[in-house]
Amino acid sequence: IQTPFYPEPIEEVSCILSVRSSTSSFTDFSFDLKPVSFRFGGEPFLLRANLSNLNDIRYDIQSKGRLDLGKLYWVFGIEGTELNGYLVTDLSLKGTQQAALRGDFGQLDNSGTLRAEKIALSTDLLPEPLYLNKGFLEFDKEKVVFEDFQLSFRENQVSLSGFFTNYLSYSLIPGEVLQGEVSLSSHYLNLDDFLFFGESEPVKADTLGLATGVIVPSDALQLRLLVKVASIRGGDYRLRAINGGVQCQRRTII
Repeated sequence: IQTPFYPEPIEEVSCILSVRSSTSSFTDFSFDLKPVSFRFGGEPFLLRANLSNLNDIRYDIQSKGRLDLGKLYWVFGIEGTELNGYLVTDLSLKGTQQAALRGDFGQLDNSGTLRAEKIALSTDLLPEPLYLNKGFLEFDKEKVVFEDFQLSFRENQVSLSGFFTNYLSYSLIPGEVLQGEVSLSSHYLNLDDFLFFGESEPVKADTLGLATGVIVPSDALQLRLLVKVASIRGGDYRLRAINGGVQCQRRTII
């Protein structure tokens, strides 16, 4: 596959997709993506996915390889967005949605890792680039544990770690809630910089890139947030030596 946007093609592409449903019900729906393999920028990548019964999702997903996100975005020429960096996957996810909800974790066979390297995202929706310098995800049955996520946006430098549960249902089914716990540490946070992430409508910024509004958590999050920040700025307020926890539940911070 080669486009006018980038001189290197995606090579050695192999893919078979099968979608079946004999009735109008989600129960007998199945989506079977046979191993998708390709080589891009000299790096091989493999993905296999099988999804069935959308009322109780049964999944079997495997992925292994290294993706150069910058080159991949150049190939498809996505207007208004620029993404650079690498994703390295070596994971296998297998189980059902109901087994996770029942706490029957012995029926889940989720394992493997995903590593992010030097990711930079520029988009028309943000006044400046968002950087994920590094991050590591480890999948273990019902949990995905993340460690040493180093994020930076404007003057904010943030380190994140913790875990999520219900991540597959959250990813695949509208209205599902992502649950978990996040530890956040930083030397300095300017909350005004994150108004762009908290509004259901686009935030209007002036010519200096300054915005006004409030930060509202997503209604699809149920998280315990543990915070350790040396200095926080929000509007005209300054706080120092913040060390504590808050609960985020469906657009509410407790």
